[in-house]
Amino acid sequence: MEDASKPRAIRKASLEFNSKNYTKFESSPDVEDSNQGELEIDASLKNEIYLEKQPKGTFRIVKMGNCYATAFNKNGDPWITLGPNYVFTIILYLFLAGLSVVLMIIISQAKKEFWFFKIIAIVLIFLAFLSLSLTVFINPGHPSKSNEKYQIPHDQVCRYCNVPKSKSRRIYHCDICNLCVEDYDHHCPWMGKCIGGGNIIQFYLFLFSLCFVLFATFLSSSLILKPRKNKVKDD
Repeated sequence: MEDASKPRAIRKASLEFNSKNYTKFESSPDVEDSNQGELEIDASLKNEIYLEKQPKGTFRIVKMGNCYATAFNKNGDPWITLGPNYVFTIILYLFLAGLSVVLMIIISQAKKEFWFFKIIAIVLIFLAFLSLSLTVFINPGHPSKSNEKYQIPHDQVCRYCNVPKSKSRRIYHCDICNLCVEDYDHHCPWMGKCIGGGNIIQFYLFLFSLCFVLFATFLSSSLILKPRKNKVKDD
């Protein structure tokens, strides 16, 4: 009887031993720490901040601060962002569209020898819409949350975004967008968002093209409409 009971005792002890080890493994703090978010800062990395990656997906819409982002690259950084003041942007689009219609109506009455002026006007209108769209939709310079060039020793950290700041990076936190912007210039309500290192060239290109469209409208009205009015009076 004793020999027959030995295998049972051995099996029971083995099960108890495995159960204890399994329980110990499940309650291990290393496993619990590994399940924490990527925003958790390791105690050994006191001088470096590693921020969470943005989710990938071309058509996924993610809210970042008061802005919305989509079209993420392979690193999870947004290519397209929309600011909170999009109502002013819609008004600006309508103004530019109305100005373009007026200009096209004026140049449609021009003589054939002004064909080059029509081409210039069309190019200016296209350039104005293109630069406006690029300024409004591309990332103005929100610091990456995955790129290694931002994983640098920091002097201070933004208390709102946890973005590491240093003397070599001109980063400003916009209270309207509720996001940090690298190479911050200003917040433009007409663009609906901030102007920073990512869209400042497109912003200036839009200003120049808009000025040329306005100038072309006034110039065409003086060169085309006034001679037609004088001709009507003479008749």
